[in-house]
Amino acid sequence: MFKLLDGMLLGPAQWLCDRIQRLTGLTKFVPQKWMMILMPIFFWGGFIFLELDSLIVGYMLLFTVSAAFFVHQAEREEAEFLANGNLRSSPANILFVRLFMALIFGFFGGTSLFLQNVGGQLFFYGSTCSIAWVYFSACIPRPPGKSKIREWYEKGLQWLNDKLEPTPVPTSDQ
Repeated sequence: MFKLLDGMLLGPAQWLCDRIQRLTGLTKFVPQKWMMILMPIFFWGGFIFLELDSLIVGYMLLFTVSAAFFVHQAEREEAEFLANGNLRSSPANILFVRLFMALIFGFFGGTSLFLQNVGGQLFFYGSTCSIAWVYFSACIPRPPGKSKIREWYEKGLQWLNDKLEPTPVPTSDQ
C-alpha cells in the first residue's frame, strides 16, 4: 500500500520534472529549489495571519535557515550533475523517509485547512510545497539537451533571417 501511495506521488512529480526539462531545459533542481523558497514564505504568511507566539517565530527562523541551506545544497548538486553527470543520493530517495515526510506535512496541511482563514490556507500551501519538494528531490533528471523553447527560438530566428535577408537588385547595363 505504501508503494502504491508513493508511486501515485512520485510518478506525476517525475512526469512534471521531465516535461519542464524538455520544454525549458531546466533540470529537476529548479522546481525543487522553488518549492524550498516558497515553503517558508507561505509558512511565514500563515504565522503572521494567525498571530502566533514568539516560540513559533523562533522555530520559523530555524526553518527558514534550513530552507536556505537546502537551496544551497540543491545548487551544488545541480552544478555537480551538469558538470559530470553525478547525482548524489538524498534521503528523499528512501521510500520510508519520503512517505514519512509526506504524511507529516500532509497531516499538518490537512489540519490547517480546518482553520478556515487565510493563515490556514497559507499553511496548506506551505505543506503542499513541502511534499512537492520531497518528491522533486527524489526525481531523476534527464540528461541535458536542447529545450523545445530553444528549438522554437532558433527556428523563428532562422525564418526571420530568411525573410529579412536583402535580395540583390539586378542592375541594368545600358
